[in-house]
Amino acid sequence: MGTLCEYPTARADRCSEEVTIETPQPDHVAVLETVFGTAIVGVLQQKVISITFQDSLDNETLSTQRETMLRQNHPENRTAVSALLDRVHHLLNNPHLVTPDVEDIITLHGTAFQQRIYNELLTIKPGSRHTYTDLTLRLGLPTTSTRAVATACGSNPIAILVPCHRIIRSDGSLAGYRWGLERKRDILQREDDMMVWKG
Repeated sequence: MGTLCEYPTARADRCSEEVTIETPQPDHVAVLETVFGTAIVGVLQQKVISITFQDSLDNETLSTQRETMLRQNHPENRTAVSALLDRVHHLLNNPHLVTPDVEDIITLHGTAFQQRIYNELLTIKPGSRHTYTDLTLRLGLPTTSTRAVATACGSNPIAILVPCHRIIRSDGSLAGYRWGLERKRDILQREDDMMVWKG
C-alpha cells in the first residue's frame, strides 16, 4: 500500500518548532470489514503502523494501496501476518478490549511529541472519557499546550487501538475525529454498551 496515513506537521516536545516526520511504508496491507466500516491496516515488520477507514482516504492513496496489495499477494506474506490481523480485527470490533496491552502489536511513528501523546492515550481505560486539558495535565504540560496536544491527537495514525476517541472537549462534546464524528460516536457507544454487558 504506500502511505495509509500522512502524519501532519506537528509541534516538537517543547511545542515551539515544527518538524515533519516521513511516513514509513508498510510491507503488508489488509482490508478488514468491521462494525465501523472498512478498515485499512498497514503492517511493517509484524507490527501495525496504521489503521484508517476507507471512506477517509483519497483516490490516490487508495490506488497506491491496491498496487501494494497486488505485490504482496503471496501465501507466505499472508500467513506471516494472519494471526496479527485476526487479533486486530477482533479489537476493532470490540473497542472495550483495547487496553495498554495492544502496545505489543503496534509501532508508533511521529514526532517525539506525538509519540509521547500516543503512549499516554494507550493508558486511558476503556469506557472512560478525558478532556484535552486532562490529557495535557497527565503529560505534565501547562494548559497552554492543550491546543498542541489536541493537534497531536488529531494526527494519530492508528484508529481505535490508540484510543484518541476517548478524548472529548471540556464541555462534554465529542470534538473532531479524523475518521468522522459519527464514527467516533459509534465507537464510544459500542464501547460503553459492551462495558455494561461485560458487567
